Amino acid sequence: MILIFVSVPYTVFAQEYLLRTQSPVSSCVFSPDGRFFAAAWKNQIAFWDTDSCSVLNVCADYPGDVISIKFSQDSRNLLVVCD
Repeated sequence: MILIFVSVPYTVFAQEYLLRTQSPVSSCVFSPDGRFFAAAWKNQIAFWDTDSCSVLNVCADYPGDVISIKFSQDSRNLLVVCD
């Protein structure tokens, strides 16, 4: 198990984007402040702005499949657990 902390520096609607991946989502989460939404599948994570519903960033090529993600209390970091 690998733990990776990702800083959340942060345009496609979440549902449409995830349907195009054609992969099951392994984890998704809203930030505690409600400003961001993140979803993980395979070895990728996408971040959305909840106000505009636009993709802000896609992080790819994690060392393994992403199992779980969680925002920090201040919504500035994301904990990533990889297989």
